Amino acid sequence: MFRENYIDQNGVSNGSRIGRSLESYFTQANYNYAGKYYLSGTLRRDGSSRFFKNKWGTFGSVGAGWVISEEDFLSSSETIDFLKLKASYGVLGDQGNNSFAGQLGFNVQNLLGLPSLAPRAVVDPNITWESSQSFQTGIEARFFNGAIDFGLDYFVKTTTDLYVNKRLSPSTGDAIILTNDGEMVNKGLEFDLTGNIIRNEDFKLSLSINGSMYENEITQMPIENATGEAKVINIDGNFAQSAGRSRFDYYLREWAGVDPATGNAQWLESWVDENNNGQYDTNEGINDLEVYKAANPGASIQERVTTEYADATRKYNNKSLIPTVSGAFRLNTSYKDFNLSAQFSYSLGGYGYDQQYATQMSNGKVGSYSYHADMRDRWMNPGDITDVPRLYSNENIRVNAASTRFITSSDYLSLNNVRLGYSIPTQYLENIGLSSVSLWVSRR
Repeated sequence: MFRENYIDQNGVSNGSRIGRSLESYFTQANYNYAGKYYLSGTLRRDGSSRFFKNKWGTFGSVGAGWVISEEDFLSSSETIDFLKLKASYGVLGDQGNNSFAGQLGFNVQNLLGLPSLAPRAVVDPNITWESSQSFQTGIEARFFNGAIDFGLDYFVKTTTDLYVNKRLSPSTGDAIILTNDGEMVNKGLEFDLTGNIIRNEDFKLSLSINGSMYENEITQMPIENATGEAKVINIDGNFAQSAGRSRFDYYLREWAGVDPATGNAQWLESWVDENNNGQYDTNEGINDLEVYKAANPGASIQERVTTEYADATRKYNNKSLIPTVSGAFRLNTSYKDFNLSAQFSYSLGGYGYDQQYATQMSNGKVGSYSYHADMRDRWMNPGDITDVPRLYSNENIRVNAASTRFITSSDYLSLNNVRLGYSIPTQYLENIGLSSVSLWVSRR
């Protein structure tokens, strides 16, 4: 009985074990002169078992700081308590998450009840570390006897030898190969400001705010194996990547509302009058705008409204997942033995794709889906002006397919935590052997 269960294919247990290693050598040096001048440096050499030929990478960083407020010309300032300039440059390496990125191998499998070896997908034996060169400079300052604390940093991070999947010729027997190619730049500002607005014996009030603003740009696209030239665009779900664009720019068909006469959904289609007859003809539509413009520079491109989702043109719509600024701010105040603090987070300028909302605005078979309350505003009679198409039962089902219709602002202001507290005065605690007691209530 036990043996029959053991050989039954539905009851076979399985498992795996993956071994990988990283060998590193590291050195660091720090120098401080007179509490005014600071230097630091690191150097490391890393070797990863994930790679085949190019296992080793050399990385490091240098940094410098100057406390200007310690100089004689500022040491007696009544305005500037502390002022420091700083800058650093470093090179970092990323070994990725593929345990056998550059090594051919085999997987042990079961074939008709017997052990077998199946070759893994093709690999690039020259694959190596993804490398990032980072430069950062900034300022730290405190003014008016601690009334204002301020920090500002600017950074530029250039990442080369990106890990990318390249498509292979069908004759190779494999679809894609992981390799190093392309370049991307991240740059931006980070700031931190605290104002101790009121500071007297009974009442205190301070406000802190921090945030980051950064830009992402692909500066070099990977080379296509089939053409030997830089890839024009890489479409990745609702996003696309191309030179000069962000990693998270939306690339979708553009929603054009609802036809008031029929209630059908509408999108925009780009097209070119190839036969110069002044009107749209079959096969003059453009499927992917960036690909077409790269192949036909200077073409006179027009737009029309279509009710066929498949005819609509995929294109950039100048919306990105990346916010313009995001961060947090905090309020702290106290009056005698009572204290109150609140922390908020915020984000402005980014956009998200509301897939859940799209699902609830479908034209699937009635009874198979839950509808959003907005479905009550759907088109029902000729002449209705609405942005919700006519409701069909399992017809015209592409009304909720991916388009700019479901891109929505991701701006938010969120209360993360609020805390109210009370500290019992020490004169009431001296006789019971306690030095302090605080009572508080908090809400997240």
